[in-house]
Amino acid sequence: MWPLYALITILLLPAAAVIAIYASRIRFSRSLVARTVAAQSSPECCRNVIVVAGDSTAFGVGALPAESTAGRLAAAFPHARVVNVARSGARIGHVVEQLDRVECPSADLVLIQACANDVLDIELLRAPTLY
Repeated sequence: MWPLYALITILLLPAAAVIAIYASRIRFSRSLVARTVAAQSSPECCRNVIVVAGDSTAFGVGALPAESTAGRLAAAFPHARVVNVARSGARIGHVVEQLDRVECPSADLVLIQACANDVLDIELLRAPTLY
């Protein structure tokens, strides 16, 4: 009977290793999202308002605040107020909700950086099924 247990163990080890690797990657990704701080700026005498909306690419997940899209816009336009309402995991349908949260009456520039999650979902739907 022990040869059967040994064979089952040998067959299941690769799957267990893959599950462990992906579980650690998912934990790391969640901690990365939790630690990310959205870059924004609000100078004293702001002349313009720039709004950034979208998914994790606009939010700046994995980047230092100064190196994110909003951070680079704030550095390029030091007299502009940069408002980042993007959220990790957002889809293109969430952008309207994000823009509704902006607390200024008008914006000079609205940057929408989204669709990564939408494209991933479409590709998953088109994945070939195995019979």
